[in-house]
Amino acid sequence: MNDFTLNPEQQKAVQSQDRRCLIIAGAGTGKTRVITERINWLIRSGQAKPEEILALTFTEKAANEMQERVEAGLAQNYLTLSISTFHSFGQRLLEQYGLHLGLPVGFRVLTETDSWLLVKQNLERFSLDHFRPLGNPTKYIHEMIRLFSKCKDELISSADYLQLAETSHLDKDQAEDYLPDQLIELAKAFSVYNQLLLENQALDFGDLISYTHQLLDQCPTIRQRLTSQYRYILVDEFQDVNYAQYELVKKMIGPDSFLMAVGDDDQSIYAFRGASVGNILRFKKDFPEANEIVLKTNYRSAQPILDLAYQTIVHNNPDRLESKLQIDKKLVNPSAASAQIHYYHLAKATEEGLALSKIIQEQKEINPELKWRDFAVLTRNNSQGELILSYLTDAGIPAEFLAASGLWREPLALDLTNYLRAIDSYHESTAIYRLLCLPFWNISSLDISHLLHWSKRRSLSLYESLNDGAPGLSDSARKVLPKIVSLINTGAQMARRQKPRMVLLAFLQASGYLQYLRQQAESSSLGKRELQILRQYLERAREFETTAIDPSVKNFLNYLTEMAAAGDEGTLEPMSSTTDLVNIMTVHTAKGLEFRQVLLPQMIEGRFPTRRRGELLSLPEELIREEPPTGDFHLQEERRLFYVAVTRARESLFFTSAIDYGGKMKHRPSRFLTEAGLIAENLELPAEAQLDFLTGNRIVAQAEEASKNNRLQYSFSRLSTYTRCPYQYKLKYEIGLPVSGQAAFSFGQSIHTTLQRFYALLKAKSMAIQGSLFVPTTTEVVLPALEDLLRIYEQSFVSDWYQNQKQKDAYFQKGKEILRAFYQQNKEQLQAPLALEAAFGLNINGHLIKGRIDRLDRLPDGSLEIIDYKTGKGKEKVEGEDKDQLLLYQLAASSLPEYNNLGRVSRLTYYYLEANNQVSFLGTEKEIEKLKDKIDQTITQIEKQDFRPSSNEQICQYCDFKDICQYRRL
Repeated sequence: MNDFTLNPEQQKAVQSQDRRCLIIAGAGTGKTRVITERINWLIRSGQAKPEEILALTFTEKAANEMQERVEAGLAQNYLTLSISTFHSFGQRLLEQYGLHLGLPVGFRVLTETDSWLLVKQNLERFSLDHFRPLGNPTKYIHEMIRLFSKCKDELISSADYLQLAETSHLDKDQAEDYLPDQLIELAKAFSVYNQLLLENQALDFGDLISYTHQLLDQCPTIRQRLTSQYRYILVDEFQDVNYAQYELVKKMIGPDSFLMAVGDDDQSIYAFRGASVGNILRFKKDFPEANEIVLKTNYRSAQPILDLAYQTIVHNNPDRLESKLQIDKKLVNPSAASAQIHYYHLAKATEEGLALSKIIQEQKEINPELKWRDFAVLTRNNSQGELILSYLTDAGIPAEFLAASGLWREPLALDLTNYLRAIDSYHESTAIYRLLCLPFWNISSLDISHLLHWSKRRSLSLYESLNDGAPGLSDSARKVLPKIVSLINTGAQMARRQKPRMVLLAFLQASGYLQYLRQQAESSSLGKRELQILRQYLERAREFETTAIDPSVKNFLNYLTEMAAAGDEGTLEPMSSTTDLVNIMTVHTAKGLEFRQVLLPQMIEGRFPTRRRGELLSLPEELIREEPPTGDFHLQEERRLFYVAVTRARESLFFTSAIDYGGKMKHRPSRFLTEAGLIAENLELPAEAQLDFLTGNRIVAQAEEASKNNRLQYSFSRLSTYTRCPYQYKLKYEIGLPVSGQAAFSFGQSIHTTLQRFYALLKAKSMAIQGSLFVPTTTEVVLPALEDLLRIYEQSFVSDWYQNQKQKDAYFQKGKEILRAFYQQNKEQLQAPLALEAAFGLNINGHLIKGRIDRLDRLPDGSLEIIDYKTGKGKEKVEGEDKDQLLLYQLAASSLPEYNNLGRVSRLTYYYLEANNQVSFLGTEKEIEKLKDKIDQTITQIEKQDFRPSSNEQICQYCDFKDICQYRRL
C-alpha cells in the first residue's frame, strides 16, 4: 500500500516522529495496516534497519499476519524481522541468555494441560489439606494453575505470596476469600510448583515473561544490548496485554527508543487470559508526553451497524478512554451504504434454529451473489456452536463450526485413536467397529450388522468374529476383512517397539487411508481440511513422544485419557480451508475477522451477557497491582464482547432469542438489545418438513480454488523438492501429506541441534554477551567441557524412526564418537560464532526466499565464513543441491548491508562430521547469477501450478510418497 492510500490520521500514525505515541484504533479502522505500513515506511525511509524494529502482539495468528504483510510490502532484502508474540519473544531471549539465570539449556514450555499432569503426578509433594479433597483429589488443580498463572501475570513471586500469607492475621469473619492457613497452603503450593517446573527442565507460559523480567533486571549488559538494538518498539492489540507484558515493554525502552502502542479499549475481551484493559488507561499516566492519534474512519461496517455498536458501548462509561481522555471515538464510515438490522424473538429454541436457517436461505435468494462463507453465526460459547451447527446442517445449509478446541472429537482423530485402542487390546470391540466403518473399505452396513449379530450370538469379541467369519457376508466384505485383521496384528507387533506416530503412519499407508486422503484433498477443500486435522493429531503425538519417559502406544492412550480428565479436548489450529461454508464460531474466535452478514443467536440474559462466575481460587487483593474499574467489570467485559461481535458485520446484522430453551425458566432478551434500541419483529417460520430436517445428510460444499497470495514465500528445501519432482512438491507442500521419517534424518537433526546448543552455550559462557549480530564485540572464549557437549547430545537425541533398539543404540554411540572427535580436533580453535541460526529474507525478482544460516564465524583476517554441518560421509568436492544451498547463503550475506558491515564472505564450508573433515569453496559471480536464474525459473513454474511428475527410478525409490503415488517408477 502506498502512502496516498492512507487517510490523514493513518498517515500521521505511520510517519509519526513522536517518541511516545498512543494510537487508539477503533474496529475496522485499519490498525494492522497502519502498523505494517509504519514498519515498511521506517525501513524504506532509512530511519530504521529491519533488525532495529521490535513488533509485539497478542496471538500467533496476529503475529504471522503482520509478518506476512510486512514481508509483502518490503522491496528489499532483510536479515531479520522481530515480529512475534510476547511469549515467543521472551522464549527466544531465555533460550539465548537463560543460562545467566540458571535456567536449564533446552527447556520445554508446558501448556496448561501439561502443567495439570505435572501437578497430578506429583500431588503428594504439595502437602495440600484444604485443596485436596479425599473424594476428588484433583478438583483444585486447574484452579491452582490458573492462580499461579495470575501471579506471574502480576509479577508476584512465590516469596511475595508466602510473605503476605504469613503476615496475614485475618480471622474467619474478616477473611473475604481464605483463612490464613488456606492462604499459606496456596503460597507454599506456588513455590513447590515452580520448583517442579525447574526439576523437569520446563517453564510455563507465565515464566516466559516473568523470567525475562529477571533477565533484564539482573543482567544490565544484556538489557543495554537489547534496548540499543530495538530502537523502534510497536505493540499491537495493546488493550490485551497484561501487567507483566506492559512492564516488559517499559523495560525494553532505551534512551533512543520510539514506542508506539496501538489498541482499542472497547475491544479488550481477553480478561480470562490475564489481559487488563487498565494497561491502555495507564499508558497516558506513565507517558504523559505521548501523542494521541485516534483512528475512527471505519472501512468495514455500514454506518447503522456502527451506530448500534456505539449506542451500546457507551454504557461502559466512565471507564472508557473516550470518557477518560475526553476524545471522540464514534466510528464513521464515509460510504453511504445502508444496512439490514433485524431482531426476532421466538417461542422455543427449535424455532430459533428454524429462524436462523430461514434467514440465511432467504438472504441467499434475495442476493444470489452471496456465498455461504459470507455468513457468520457468532455464539457466546462453544456449546451453542455445536447446537447451531446441527440446526443448519439438518436444514441443508453447508456449515462448519470453527471451534478452538475439539481435536480429539474430530472423526479422523477418532479413527486414529481407535486404531491404537484396537492394537493395544484386541477385545476393544467398539474400536474394531470404528475401523470397520472406515469409508474406503466400502463395507456395507448390512455386512457390519451381520458381524455384530454373529459376535453377540457366539459370545465372541468383534476381533474374533473377523477371524472366524460370520455367515451371510458379501464377497467384497470377505475379501477386505483379512486385511483389517492383518493391520491389527501388524500394528500390535509394531506397538511393542515403536512410537505412536510410526505405528500410525504405517497403518495409514498400508491400509490405503493415506491414499484415500490424498484423493479427497486433490478433489476438495474439505479433504485438505482432513489433512490439516491429521497433521495436528500427529504433531500432538510428536509432542507426547518428546516429553514422555516411555513414549509407547499404551502410554499415549493413557495420556489421551489423562487429557480428557484434565478437560483438554485438543486445541484446534485455525483451518486454512477455502470451502464455501457458513462460519459458526465464538465471538472470541471471530476477533479480527469480518463477514458480510452476521447472525447473533441466543441473545438472552444469562447467556449474553453470561452470568458472573466467581473463581474458585482468586488472588488476594493486596497482591493485585491493577486499579479496578468503577463499574461492573464482568458486565463491561460482556458488553465489549457484544461490541466486537456487532462490528464483525459489514452489511447485515440479525439477532435472535427464544423464551424457552428447556427447563422451567422463561428467558428475557439480553439487556444489550434494549441498550441498542432494538424491538422484536415477527418472522413467519416454515414447517420443519419443508426444511428437510433430520435427514442425517450434511451437504458437502463444492470446493473452490484457494486464492493465491500475491507474494508467496519459499525456502531452499521447498525449491529443491520441486526441482527433484514437481508432483512430490504438490503432495508435500500444496496438499500437505504427512510422511514417515528416516533414521538418518533423526540422527542428523540430533547432531545439528547438539552443535547449535553447544555453540550457544559457548557464547553464553564467554565474557562478552553479544545481544546483537551488528554490535562488534571482543570475546574471551570460555570453552565448555567435553562432558557439556555429550550431555547436550543426550538431551537433544531424537529417538524417532529407527527400525529397532539395536539400530538406535548404534546411531547413538556413533554420535558420541563423532562429537568426541569433533571436540578434540577443534577445541584449540573454537570461537564464539558471530551468529547462529541467523534468519534472512531475499528478494529475487519479486520472489521472497527465506532461510537460516546455521553458523557465521569471523576468520583471522576479519572476513566471514559461513558453515553448515553434514552427518553423511565426507566429500572431496561440493556440488549439486549442497552447493546451491551455500551459494544461497553467500548471496544473502553479500546482499545484506548488515553482513557487509561485519566483513566480506571469503569462505563457504561444509563440515562433514562422520569423516571429521571440511570442504570449503567460494562461489563466483557467474555461479550466483546462475543460481538466481534457477530460483526464478523454478518459482515461475510453481506459480503456474505445473506439477507434472518427474518419474524415474532414481527419484522414485527415495520418495516419501512412493507407496501412494500413481506415477511412481520403481
